[in-house]
Amino acid sequence: MGRPGAHDLGDELPLALDRLGFHARLDGDALELSACPCSLVAPDRPEIVCELAASVVDGVLAGSGSGMRVSRRAHHPDQRRCSLGLATVGA
Repeated sequence: MGRPGAHDLGDELPLALDRLGFHARLDGDALELSACPCSLVAPDRPEIVCELAASVVDGVLAGSGSGMRVSRRAHHPDQRRCSLGLATVGA
C-alpha cells in the first residue's frame, strides 16, 4: 500500500483483505468477499469480522485518496461470504 495517494483499488483492496484471510474482488461499486474467516475467528459473533473487514476497506480507501467509503454491508456467515457496497462520501 505504501504512501497515501492515488492507487489502483482493484489491486489494493484484495491485497489488504487477503492478509486477513479473505478472498476479495472489486466489481464496480461492490466488493465481494469470500472465504470469510468469521466462523473460525468468532463463531459466536461473526459480524465482528465483517466489521473489521469494512474498517480495513475504509482505511485503504482513505489512504488511497479515494472519496469512496463502505456504504452498505451484507454478511452471510453460513456461506462464508460478505458484500460491501462502496459509495462516494457525500453523494
